[in-house]
Formats: sequence, structure tokens, C-alpha cells
Amino acid sequence: MTTILRRIPCEVTMSAARAVWLDQETADRIGSDTLQILAKASMANLKFFNGKTPKCLVGGLFYLLGYRYNVPVTQTEIADLLCTTEVSVRKSYKNWLNEFPQFFTDLTLKLWNRIEK
Repeated sequence: MTTILRRIPCEVTMSAARAVWLDQETADRIGSDTLQILAKASMANLKFFNGKTPKCLVGGLFYLLGYRYNVPVTQTEIADLLCTTEVSVRKSYKNWLNEFPQFFTDLTLKLWNRIEK
């Protein structure tokens, strides 16, 4: 767990969340949830993190958590702010959903409804 959180420092994650969401309360909530999910995921399956960049991991979580709190941000906006690609954000959020569905049970219906439209 420490290696994952060293690769993705708390301060950097919180700062990135504040860059994506201007409302500080929302940004802090999403940043905090991101760090909690990273910690839980690293305890459950450390191999999941192999070959993935911190920006992509966080980008996918930001995308999902935006929907959780009804403040969605496009993959393009997240990618631009994190200096990564839309494809990386898209692949990351799908990897999170596939590998750790237990973290996102509240989002499944919201995301499926969005995909079907």
C-alpha cells in the first residue's frame, strides 16, 4: 500500500481534484474518496497497479466519482487537466469497474443508463 500511495501522493491527488472541480467541498470529497479507493484496491489486488500510471489511475477514479456525486466531468476535461489522454481515462475507468465492482455498486445503474443513450 505504501508504494502505491508514494506513487500517488495525497497532496497531488487533492490538488488535481481541486483543479477538476472548482467547488472545494466537492473536490475534497472526491479527492478523499479517490485516496480511500486506491488504498483499498492496493490491499485487495496489488497487481492491478502494474503498468498503470498514477495519472491514469486517478483519472479513471475522478471520472467515476464525478458521477457518484452528480458532478460529472468529461473524459476530455479530466485528460487535459491531468496531462494524459481520453483513451487512458476511458480505459482506466473501465478497468476500475471490471476489477473492483464492489467499490462502485452505486454507480452501475447511472453509468449503464448513460452508455445506453
